Formats: sequence, C-alpha cells, structure tokens
Amino acid sequence: MRTRRFQNFPPQPRQAGFSLIELMVGVVLALIAVIVIMQVFQQAEAGKRTTTGTSSAAMDGALAATDLQRDLRQAGAGIINSALLGCSLTLLNGKTLDNLAPVVINSGVVPAGDAGSDTLLIVYGNFNGSPDGDKISAQAGSTLTVAAPSAYAAGDYVVPTPQTRSSPCGLQLYTATSITGAAPSGALLLNAAPTNSPVAIYDLGQLPHIVAYAVRNGRLTQCDFVQSDCTQTANYLEIYDGVVNLRAVYGHNTSTPPTYDQATPTAAATWEQISILRIALTLRSGQLEKTAVTGNCAAPLVCKAAPTWSQAAVAPINVTGLTSWQNYRYFVFEAAVQLRNVANLSS
Repeated sequence: MRTRRFQNFPPQPRQAGFSLIELMVGVVLALIAVIVIMQVFQQAEAGKRTTTGTSSAAMDGALAATDLQRDLRQAGAGIINSALLGCSLTLLNGKTLDNLAPVVINSGVVPAGDAGSDTLLIVYGNFNGSPDGDKISAQAGSTLTVAAPSAYAAGDYVVPTPQTRSSPCGLQLYTATSITGAAPSGALLLNAAPTNSPVAIYDLGQLPHIVAYAVRNGRLTQCDFVQSDCTQTANYLEIYDGVVNLRAVYGHNTSTPPTYDQATPTAAATWEQISILRIALTLRSGQLEKTAVTGNCAAPLVCKAAPTWSQAAVAPINVTGLTSWQNYRYFVFEAAVQLRNVANLSS
C-alpha cells in the first residue's frame, strides 16, 4: 500500500493596500478638509477685500477733506469788503456769479449734484495789493489812474467798484494789460473800459480761485470758473472716488456758540457775520458686502448705524437712495473750518 505524501505549500502573502471602505472614508475626510480650507480662505479674502476697501475709503476721505479745508481757509481773500460782498460778478467768459462771497452753499450758477448732496462755490484771490482796494483818481476809457501801480502786474484780474453800491449790485471782472508810472499816480490799462464810473479797484491777482465742488455719480468733482464754463456738468473733473454725499452749513458768529443754517445771505453785513463753515463728506467703501452691514438689520445681523453728523437737524445725510445702500460701509469726515479772512475782519 502506497503512502500519499502531501506537499506543504507556503501560505500566500496577504494583499497590501486599502479596502474600498477605507478609500471612501479617506475621500470623505479629504473633501471635508477642502471645504474647511476653502471656507477659511473665502472668509480671509472677504476680510481682506473689506479691509482694503475700508482703507481706500478712509484715505480718500481724509485727502478730500484736507483739500476742501485748505481752500476754505483761504476763502474770501481779496473780496472781504462791503463794496463786493453779495454783488453779482460777471466773468470774462460771460458767466455771472449771482452772489460774490467767500463760499456759497448751493449757488444758483453751480449745477446740482447727486440727490441730497450740497455744492460749494469757493472764491479767493492771490493778490499783492491791499485787501481794501486801491483808489481810482481818474478814468480815460480803459485806462485808470491808480494810487499804487506797483501792486499790479500784467494779467491780474481786477474788479472796479463805483462810489455808491447799486441795488441790485452788479460788478464786472477785468484783466490788467499794462501798468505805467509810479505812486502816487500810475496808469492801469484794462482789457475793456469800465462803465460803472469806478472810484476804487480790487486786485484778485493772476490766479484767482473761483472753484465749484459737487458730488456727481459717487465722486467728488471740481470745476474752475476762471478756466471753464462751470454751468455745464461736463466740464467738472473727478478728483476723488467713493464720495457719495457732501453737506455744509454756515456758522454765524452772532452768538456763543455759533448758530448754523443753510440760508445764503445777500447783504454784505450778513456775509461778514459768517466766519465758520461746517462740512461733512461721506465716503462709501468700494466693497459690496453679501449681507446688510448698515442701517436697520434683522436679527441675527448686526449693522452699523446709517451715516450722520452733528448738523443732521439742519442738513441730514441721506444715502438711502443709493443702490443696495445697506450692503456698503460708510465713513463721515466732518470739519468746522474757520473762514480766516472773515474772522480777521470781525476782529
């Protein structure tokens, strides 16, 4: 009888790797990790955009407010005189300022800006003569005999005034073409002959500043009446982006503290009582948020109050007419600017 021998085979090695279940678990965990990473990245980018937009608006607002304050501090130089204040002034281009003053809120010659926003017309000269004007002793057509000819230069803008202020008061802007002679009797030749029998003349220098500011299409714009026809909105230059509102009020020095309003004076004596101008520039961040961040919000959202300022009772800031206004952040730059030339007159 034969004995059957059995051969022992070595055991088969176990297959290395992952089972299908393990692979699926790994995929799920990876997807969760990707989702978390993307959410963190999205939030970080949203925060970055918000911060960038906020910083840009804050910088533009600070610069715009600084520029306005610089102009306002010089407002009135060369025109703070009862013979000039409140008069109309016809410019060389034929356009007429209806109320000559250091600064006029919502002047009739400045086209309105965006709804709910004010306009400003700021006037000052850069002259070398006396702010009280120069005496005219004789006139021969366009040649005037003046007491201080050395105070003028060819190209200066000048305003001759009559002995008695007319009612209504209307004046004309001229340019000096040549100057001859010396004090106390020199000849000042103008580009045209004044027709109002002038006895005094006021020098505004070669670069008078007659500039209008207005908010148009969410931008602060500027136009110089000496260089352009500023009655046309197409001639306004955009100088700062993101400005959605400009408000201003006059400060009267007839009481302590001053009283504020937007009533534009017409009499010279009333203009001499306005020594402060309060302004508020409202800037809007360029970042459109996905949810409301401004105004009244429904829970659980927490929103910042709508923009306002200290003179809201007189000139409120209203941005509710802007598209998706609640989904933007706003910054208000407020300043009380002393009109130094008026204040010096009062003192």
